[in-house]
Amino acid sequence: MARIPSTALLCAWALLGFGVLGSAPRVAAPTLLEERGDLMDAIAEYKTTLPGRDTLAFVQPGEDELAVVMDAVRAAQSGDLMSAAATLDAFGYDLVTFTDSRTERAQLMLRERVPCGRCWGLYLFSRSPSRRNMTIEAPHPLFDLFTPEFAIEAYLRLDAEEFLMAGAHRYANGQDSLVSDMARNPDSLFQAVHVALTDPQTHVLQYHGFALQNQPGYPNVVLSNGSPLPHAELFALQRAMEARGETVGIYDGQQWAALGATVNPQGRHTNSINGRFYHMEHYLEIRRDPVRRSAMIDAALEALD
Repeated sequence: MARIPSTALLCAWALLGFGVLGSAPRVAAPTLLEERGDLMDAIAEYKTTLPGRDTLAFVQPGEDELAVVMDAVRAAQSGDLMSAAATLDAFGYDLVTFTDSRTERAQLMLRERVPCGRCWGLYLFSRSPSRRNMTIEAPHPLFDLFTPEFAIEAYLRLDAEEFLMAGAHRYANGQDSLVSDMARNPDSLFQAVHVALTDPQTHVLQYHGFALQNQPGYPNVVLSNGSPLPHAELFALQRAMEARGETVGIYDGQQWAALGATVNPQGRHTNSINGRFYHMEHYLEIRRDPVRRSAMIDAALEALD
């Protein structure tokens, strides 16, 4: 994604100043926050603040808003933290430098204030010098139980570069609306961050969950890249998971089609640039068991080394 010219950013700030972009609060002196703690605990706690089903809490961003926020994301990644914090503040987001007490790795965190005003999600960008070109995503943090806990552990243990978590229930705006479902909405901040930060070498691991009683006959784990043409790394991951005692299927255009993720916008983008997308559906008993979750992350460590 091309960087927005400075003139465009100035115009966007002018729009903010006159209220054209909506109800963004104006704070004269935004603060760059510094925090330290257990990142896994912090994500689990933040999850409890997210709005639930039928709350109508999710606000669809406009193109101008996405452009301004993504400029702030790039500014933060390039080290211009105060400029990024000032831009994000106008949207109700804090920019936090967060040190994880388990790994001692520094993170940049984009965290919406509670209660969320737009519910666009939480984002982490690792500052670890050894970070790998991996993006970990949790698009259904409330609907797919235990996926935030699963995903944040994977982010830390895989030493991944980015972590994306949706900011509301997938049906926050109603079951008939796809706008609050980050695995369906192609015009969200979640998707914009995904597009900006992935390249053909990026491995994108997206964590989902399903119930076996809803998919009788399915294996414990279903893997897909969102297309009927699975890439070779999916088979390596399948073997590593099966070696740890789970039954695993791969969507190939026919088998396990209900969990094929063929309309997932993150998958479609990653496939369009010849990247590596891993849509991973784990049944509930794996997701709620820390030992089995850890074994599946071990499998990813082995297969994607």
